[in-house]
Amino acid sequence: MFAVVLIKVVIAFVILLVSVMLYIWGMRKVIADMQNRIGPNRAGPYGCCRRSPTASKLFFKEQSIPSSADRGVFRLAPYLSIMAGVS
Repeated sequence: MFAVVLIKVVIAFVILLVSVMLYIWGMRKVIADMQNRIGPNRAGPYGCCRRSPTASKLFFKEQSIPSSADRGVFRLAPYLSIMAGVS
């Protein structure tokens, strides 16, 4: 039972990761066309070698908390700003 759930989670994670990579690649291509410049085709064929570093950077990006900050307020602030925008 646990293995089935784990496999579903891994499959969903892989699908989302690949879709984000394709989205970023497409977005860079469209923006390059809009700016009339060469797109992300310098790193491998069709820019394929640029997707993996970008995705891994986004996945492994760590949140740093300043040493002088109040941890509770620092972590709570984004949620409070979202709630203020919703209400």
